[in-house]
Amino acid sequence: MPRELDDAKYISFGTHRADGSMARTPVWIVPFEGGYAFSTEGHSHKVRRLASNSRVDIAPCTIRGVVDPSAPHFSGSAEILTGTRCDEVEKVVARKYFLAWWLMIVPNEWWSRLRGKNPISVAVKITLD
Repeated sequence: MPRELDDAKYISFGTHRADGSMARTPVWIVPFEGGYAFSTEGHSHKVRRLASNSRVDIAPCTIRGVVDPSAPHFSGSAEILTGTRCDEVEKVVARKYFLAWWLMIVPNEWWSRLRGKNPISVAVKITLD
């Protein structure tokens, strides 16, 4: 597993739109089962795009998604994880990003539940080529 990804706090997660162009989103990343993973809302655009094309491109980036021109890019495939496997990923993410998790994710989930919405979380596992 590449050191650049092991050390990264954020990666630029690139998925393919229907027209073939790349859509990039910065995400937290953790090593998981010989690849990398992150959790996200189940109805997000990146999850929808993965349903039609599982090929992805990732690169280390800043919190704003800016990729250094000299940063390495890695290609691979992604799969959606649900249920207990999603819970496993969320535990690893919460451990790595402890403070940010409690300041950003937990209040967002509480707010959604107060509004009567039950956010559906999924995890995305990336396996590099």
